[in-house]
Amino acid sequence: MIFRFAEGWIETKDSITVRALIALREGRAVEALSSCILSWSEDAEVNMYNVGCLKAGIADSILRFLLRKYNRLLEDRVLIERLAAMVIDGLRLADNEYADYYERLFYLMPCLSPWGGFSFLPEEGGILDQSAEMMVFLLALQKAFGRKKGR
Repeated sequence: MIFRFAEGWIETKDSITVRALIALREGRAVEALSSCILSWSEDAEVNMYNVGCLKAGIADSILRFLLRKYNRLLEDRVLIERLAAMVIDGLRLADNEYADYYERLFYLMPCLSPWGGFSFLPEEGGILDQSAEMMVFLLALQKAFGRKKGR
């Protein structure tokens, strides 16, 4: 995602990471933003000090945009959990209204091990480096798998 401003541009990850959510919960907005920025038009490297030098309005608008996307997804969490149960049961989706959610769940299905844990993660790095949106889908799949297996 590229954000353009009068001073330049900032390229961020497409969605907020789990690490950034934890940092925001603990009140560390600069750390949260620095974990989401991939590159920018500044000559300086992306680190917490240089990110802290950004204008507050720019940093705020980027974080608000990323959080808005994540919050919209959380509003549909119950629907995602029902779709996850359908994916686990091998059922297909009848209408295309929620096809995007269904396809994401279907794509992430191989990430679950036969025991209900994660055999691998969709993005490189650990759980903290994963997209928070993808983790909503993975956790819904894991919950549906546990219900099916009676755990």
